[in-house]
Amino acid sequence: MTRFLRARTMLFLGLAVAFATAAFAEIASRTPEQLQKAADVIVVGTVQEIHAQRTMDELWDDQVGTVLFLVEKVEKGDKVGPGDQMKIDFWTKRWVGPKGANMPTYGSGHFLPKADPQAKVRAFVQIKEDGSYHAILPNGFNELSPAGNAKK
Repeated sequence: MTRFLRARTMLFLGLAVAFATAAFAEIASRTPEQLQKAADVIVVGTVQEIHAQRTMDELWDDQVGTVLFLVEKVEKGDKVGPGDQMKIDFWTKRWVGPKGANMPTYGSGHFLPKADPQAKVRAFVQIKEDGSYHAILPNGFNELSPAGNAKK
């Protein structure tokens, strides 16, 4: 094989690996501006309950579920109002495979707030085609301090 073909083949294989890795990489947190733009609905309120269905195997701990959210204030959108309860869908994925193993890179889903009726949370939500609410990945739930300022 000529040096040119060998170099071209190595470049192609390197690019293929890079693109494959990027396809399963962790989802980067969005900036406040990106969250604002992507959201159909932005609400401030409290997480009343978190319901999740968990499936585990020897490598992964997966959860899909719903956050029961009590709306206190609407910052964007007209589908909900103060006093409404929203069911906001989420998912998480966590590696539980062997320590030190070459864990495949993969998005881990949503950063979830704690279910605490005293803690204020801002939720950035998209409305799906079926009318369901889905938190924006990965940081569509932002825990706020008691004064309404985001925690650092």
